[in-house]
Amino acid sequence: YYLVASSNDDSDAKVYVSKSSTLTDQGEKVMVMDMTGKQRRIFAPELFWLDDEDGGHWYIYYCADVLDFAGNYPETAAKYQAYSESAPHMACCLRSKTDDPQGEYEDIGPLYCGENGVIRDSNDFTVMKYKDSLVGMWGTTGICCYARMDSPMSITEDRKKLGCGELDEGPRALI
Repeated sequence: YYLVASSNDDSDAKVYVSKSSTLTDQGEKVMVMDMTGKQRRIFAPELFWLDDEDGGHWYIYYCADVLDFAGNYPETAAKYQAYSESAPHMACCLRSKTDDPQGEYEDIGPLYCGENGVIRDSNDFTVMKYKDSLVGMWGTTGICCYARMDSPMSITEDRKKLGCGELDEGPRALI
């Protein structure tokens, strides 16, 4: 079993993956990414093995306050605008460099969870497969959103909004 976690006592910018043979023991905990200087307040990381153009990788999705969006993520900033210049809370992605979920990861950076070229705030990003498509889902202030993903590392279509009542975090798919 694998458990992914963030916000350890020493930092709010690190991501950890634990491996255990039981659900009642955290097991061996390994830091897989330190985002200090690029992100803070990493929330709700989730770990998935997903097929991609290279066969498959482990992906970790989470939301974080992104620091210096244009400076730290110039390729993404060249395509999209952040809704705020003051540490916007964005959905982010890490991709494993090996088939070991406790191994090294590369920082893919913020995902386009927005509309009209503006990345909007996002909470509790998750993914699901639906009719041969990968779909990203997340909450934001007062609404739940989703968008079809081009790949496990990319969203280019504008978000679509779902009526969620008072729920604006932790969307989950029931299919």
